[in-house]
Amino acid sequence: MFIYFGLTSFQLSNAKCRAATAGQKIADHKRILMLLSANDIAGSCRLLATALRHGASAYTICGLLDRAISGLYSPQSGFTKRDLDIALLVKSIGGPHLLYTLQKSQGFASWRTVGHHHKISKLLPSIGIPSVDEINSNIASFFDPLAKPQATPVQNGLLSGNIMMVDGIALETRCHYCSRHDSILGLCCDH
Repeated sequence: MFIYFGLTSFQLSNAKCRAATAGQKIADHKRILMLLSANDIAGSCRLLATALRHGASAYTICGLLDRAISGLYSPQSGFTKRDLDIALLVKSIGGPHLLYTLQKSQGFASWRTVGHHHKISKLLPSIGIPSVDEINSNIASFFDPLAKPQATPVQNGLLSGNIMMVDGIALETRCHYCSRHDSILGLCCDH
């Protein structure tokens, strides 16, 4: 009786396949790191989170990164609370054009997406003397506890507030159409 302790050709073939698969996985992971380090990919965090949530392999993630670098793919969801707050701040300080530019170049959330996730106060404009309903509507809108930005205590424990100005001067220097009043707003009473 002869006992052979070596590997059979079938076992050797399986071992070679496992080694080749492991080598390919390592190469794919290295490629992911190279793509991330060599390129500034807008929304890469959301892209990776979405891919991992769907159980994508390293090879699939490499393909997604290649498509994102060439501008053919960008994740449209997965924004964190921080991402939405930054988009709200950008729009509030820099305006809608800055937010749109950063949305296209850096993958920021759009103003519509921010509006879906945050209740944003809206000012109801009035033509002429403001009515009681318009004043009450604006007060309720701006002091709603669910509206963004929320009031947070400052260093001395006081809450920051809103300023209400009622006068005959237009604060917005740009004219725009108001469908509610069927009028053009943004002109002061002298012009």
